[in-house]
Amino acid sequence: MDTQIIGAILTAGLSIIAGVAGYFYREYRNRVEPFVAIKSIRGDIKKLSQNIEIPNPIVTSLKKTITLNKLYENDSVGEVYETAKTINRFKSDESDPIEKLKLILSMTKENKIEESLDLLSKILLVSSYSNFIFYVIATSKITVPKVNPDLQIMNHIYPSNEFNGSLCISFLNSTAVVFGENFNKHEMIREKCMNFAHLIERADIIGLNSVFSQIKDLYENDMNISKEIYPLIYDILQNNSRWEFQIFIANLGKTPFLIHLKADLIVKDINGAIFKEKCYALRLWIDEENKTTREDTDSPLILCSEKDLTFAFITEKTQGEMQHGKAFREAFESGKAKFYIEFIVEKNGINRIKRVKTYPMLFKQTSSSI
Repeated sequence: MDTQIIGAILTAGLSIIAGVAGYFYREYRNRVEPFVAIKSIRGDIKKLSQNIEIPNPIVTSLKKTITLNKLYENDSVGEVYETAKTINRFKSDESDPIEKLKLILSMTKENKIEESLDLLSKILLVSSYSNFIFYVIATSKITVPKVNPDLQIMNHIYPSNEFNGSLCISFLNSTAVVFGENFNKHEMIREKCMNFAHLIERADIIGLNSVFSQIKDLYENDMNISKEIYPLIYDILQNNSRWEFQIFIANLGKTPFLIHLKADLIVKDINGAIFKEKCYALRLWIDEENKTTREDTDSPLILCSEKDLTFAFITEKTQGEMQHGKAFREAFESGKAKFYIEFIVEKNGINRIKRVKTYPMLFKQTSSSI
């Protein structure tokens, strides 16, 4: 064979080899190298503006309460959440406030002045009790009798600038309590609370007995209804909750890439049952106080070379919309199921697509809103 032909073939072959080698080198150099970690998992994310149907028994029960957030038959998830917070105040009481109120009533009836004032100071030191008493007095839910001016002053009342105007009540036992709020703006509220404060100031046992008898009945009513409807409110919030996974991703390569907005959540419970749910991406903005703001986006997330990003994937469906929502929740609350998330990143070039899987983790709550 002619040497020129052989040389041409060799030259062409070497060119092809060099081209292929160059291609593979570029692909290697431009490969996608994401580092992915899950920062937090929550199963209580809600769209607070979403309107839902509220069962009539819940609406009716709430109308009978004094301090619980009321609901309409068609109301927002946000309002249900606010109701849950007010209910949770009663649910979280470790001690029995009704027993304390009964005890203070028995003490006032037996004219045990110092003992009743000592217990009253302890009640007012608990913010949930103090706030309830302030609310029912400020909104005229109870009648506060006039103080007997012939009684001797036993405790002292001072104006305070805390909470935009309030009262400082100094008891015989050296306990000082700040009571009320917004007196600087609302003179009428201040006057109503002053009537109650004067009863304490002069240890008017008859007047205090009347006040706490009314307070006990109202508190007991709200607490009993809270216990009755809490499971129903809790179920509503769960059925309208989504799962959110905060993702940390770092681009360790030299090539920017896009993060696709869709993802698959795969959960395997301890019995081997597998659940699969679709997720979508949210942008996250975290301020200096670690408060998170979430934002929907239609554009893929872009991550430049040697940069990192924290974003979130959230389930498309709420628990109530999922085919196996209750089983999904049970797997989550067991704390023993495992999960991973699979999503796509994309770069320029022929091999554009790379599927990314997070490391399998326990499927359980890491932070909560209530």
